[in-house]
Amino acid sequence: MSSSKLSERAWRMLEAGEDLKSVQARTRLSVAVLTGMMHDVNRQKRAQPAQQPTTREHR
Repeated sequence: MSSSKLSERAWRMLEAGEDLKSVQARTRLSVAVLTGMMHDVNRQKRAQPAQQPTTREHR
């Protein structure tokens, strides 16, 4: 499996809330790479509620 495919797979696993150690065991990516991905995933999750579209009220 190519490194980009492994990265995509690891990203999806982290987004799904899987444990860092289990993701590392399955993908064999370094802990440093996975930790960086996990921080990015968490940053995205925190930013999502602020990006929700607002509804317009018609009076």
